[in-house]
Amino acid sequence: MSDPVALATLDVLTRVFPPAMFTDVNLLALVLCRAVDLSLERGHSDGSCFAYVMLGQQAAVRFGDYEAASRLGQLGYDLVERRGLARFRARIYLSFGMIILPLTRHVRAGRELVRRAFEAARQTGDLTFAGYSCILLNINMLAAGDPLAETQREAENSLAFAQKMRFGFAIHSIATQLGLIRTLRGL
Repeated sequence: MSDPVALATLDVLTRVFPPAMFTDVNLLALVLCRAVDLSLERGHSDGSCFAYVMLGQQAAVRFGDYEAASRLGQLGYDLVERRGLARFRARIYLSFGMIILPLTRHVRAGRELVRRAFEAARQTGDLTFAGYSCILLNINMLAAGDPLAETQREAENSLAFAQKMRFGFAIHSIATQLGLIRTLRGL
């Protein structure tokens, strides 16, 4: 994508994805469809990658179309890996690895991408997605049935990171996860 107006529009739409996801699913659908439409009309940019992955997520969640979710997610991921459209790499790795890959494979299949999402977010200063990565890694380990001692160590490291960043949502989420893990271990 080279048109400056289209690039700016896609950038705004990409920034709207997370708040729309937590406030209005219809707004999210509208924003995602517009971002994908703009990408198909004007070419790909960094925001296109995230739009494809997020549209894939919605295809699965709203319509139960796991094949479309997998294909759209793979497209977004491939654009990052093969074309270097990496500005939203952490978000793409996290969404593809934690939400889309486990729909068609074992839950552990996306774990390495969740770890890569954390590193990418940390390196670029995207502390919100670094915190989300910590939360979702703990969920992944619990869902996969990993040894609780190992899962507890990961959760304790995640909590320390969230506390250092003073990210309240992550602190509360991870503390709850840690409480569950300790309870399951009889601690």
